[in-house]
Amino acid sequence: MTMFVLVSLLIVAGLIYLTAAHLFAGFVSVIIFLGDLILTVSGALLTFVLQFCIRIKRLAVRAKQFVQSES
Repeated sequence: MTMFVLVSLLIVAGLIYLTAAHLFAGFVSVIIFLGDLILTVSGALLTFVLQFCIRIKRLAVRAKQFVQSES
């Protein structure tokens, strides 16, 4: 009877260990995925803002040239 209990405890401990390992691996992969998602979104947003600023600067330069040519 004691041997059966010890083997059962060993099997349960092994299952808990394997489950914990899978949960931890899943947790790590979710963290990596979220980090990648944050970097992708922030990169796209910064690219859009940079392009917008460049276009505004070009427009300002053209407006300045136009004002100087008119006077």
